[in-house]
Amino acid sequence: MHKFKRIKAGTADINKLWEKIYLTILALYVGFNTLFTTTLKIAWPPYFFQAFTVICLTLVVGRIILIQDIPKKYAIAIAITAFVFLMSHYVSGYGLPFDLLMLLIGSYKVDFKKILETYLGVWIVILTITVISAMTGLTENYVYYDDAGENARMALGLSYPTELAAYMAFIMFTYVCIRQTDITFQEIGVMAALALAALYITQAKTDFYVMVLLLVTVLLLKRFGDKFNDFIQRKWVKICILVFPILLGVVIWRITAIYSPDKSWLVSLDEHLSGRLSLGEWAMSMYPPRMFGQYVAEKGPGENTWDYFFIDSSYISISIKYGVVFIYNILALWDYRLKQLCEDKKGFIVAVMMIIFIQSALEHHMIQYWMNPFLLMFFADMTNISGKKHYAGREAGEEMMDLNQI
Repeated sequence: MHKFKRIKAGTADINKLWEKIYLTILALYVGFNTLFTTTLKIAWPPYFFQAFTVICLTLVVGRIILIQDIPKKYAIAIAITAFVFLMSHYVSGYGLPFDLLMLLIGSYKVDFKKILETYLGVWIVILTITVISAMTGLTENYVYYDDAGENARMALGLSYPTELAAYMAFIMFTYVCIRQTDITFQEIGVMAALALAALYITQAKTDFYVMVLLLVTVLLLKRFGDKFNDFIQRKWVKICILVFPILLGVVIWRITAIYSPDKSWLVSLDEHLSGRLSLGEWAMSMYPPRMFGQYVAEKGPGENTWDYFFIDSSYISISIKYGVVFIYNILALWDYRLKQLCEDKKGFIVAVMMIIFIQSALEHHMIQYWMNPFLLMFFADMTNISGKKHYAGREAGEEMMDLNQI
């Protein structure tokens, strides 16, 4: 009995130590990639990031070796995800699938609330420094004008105005999921002011509408949160929630695929969507989707406008660049987690995820792990996010062992 207690206590200690190590790794990965989206110039030592990746990979592999009680279904999910992500990495040549895989596997049993808090802390520090640097002239502040040369869009130290607006949206998503029912009307008012400020500075309407939708949703959940949690328990509602991200992808794919300058309604819609349909249709014709992706020569912010080519929709971008199998894998993982979130009555996170899917239909941030922390909920521990308790690696409601009683 005493030997059993020592083993269990040792496992608990290892899990706590790993959580601290992982959150440090995560903070560095998010920080580095957030910096890359800014105009701050930092001279990194040669092979710094290669060495950093090797060290992090070694730590994650060591953690996997020490896991003793991983359920079979989680082991299978991790194995399949590892195969798909690595195939996409090597076939397409993009490093994102490799980094994301490492962070996903490392997040197993890590407190998801602490993951959200880590993201929020890193963003606030870096973006505050970036905006102040841009406003004081220490770094570049890109300013874009419309064709008439009247309306100015400022990036405030970011690579493009829409990047700044997207960060503001995800800061709000994250903050709402941390606070949930504890969020106050004063905090909602501050977020509304930030949304209006982001619109005025960046002119990014898509992210503004998304932030407004979030604020309306939060107000409704503060009033009807318990009823909503009961509502998502119904079987048909749960099915609709699981189908929603897939259906949304099918719709955006279909509309983009049938785009033609001969169809006036599609041309009008394309104008309202800032050319997303025409660019998406051109991308689909030039780079037909493959199983594990391909390299796409995009020319985004900062390039000559006459040669601009960027795939905005996450559904189309992921399918073309990382592969059809890759996006199926991502959506399958999200559906599994959404099912658990509904069963555990975590209505705030379910509602936020629905809004993120809507945003992803038009924006490219769905799998950018430095911007979307909700990617890491697949294998993380959701216990401390309010709702019925659910432990990563255990079925909802299954009793946890109290080491103090052994």
